[in-house]
Amino acid sequence: MVCSLWFAYRDGTLYCATQRGARIVESLEADPRVAFEISPNEPPYYGVRGRGLATISPEGASQALDELIDRYLGEGDAGLASWLRSRVADEVVLRIQPEWLTSWDFRGRMAAPQPD
Repeated sequence: MVCSLWFAYRDGTLYCATQRGARIVESLEADPRVAFEISPNEPPYYGVRGRGLATISPEGASQALDELIDRYLGEGDAGLASWLRSRVADEVVLRIQPEWLTSWDFRGRMAAPQPD
């Protein structure tokens, strides 16, 4: 399963928030092993890939959701932010503890040539 999620990184842990009834929650309850990739969608390409274990908890879901809304929406979409917060009673936190990481960085070789 591939699932794009908003995330925050703190103290060696990735934090995501999602609805308790989401398919990703069901999948992680059956098997907490995850793989992840964090990278931009546009060149030049660089990022981090890893594997880890996920835990699911309703504790801290409201705070995690607020942090993610601030990070990804800021003041940009108050309607979406309100809608997401209206569903917080069913929100859970996914905590991913990385066990293995690797990175790549193609910025040097993808950089535009500089004029002489």
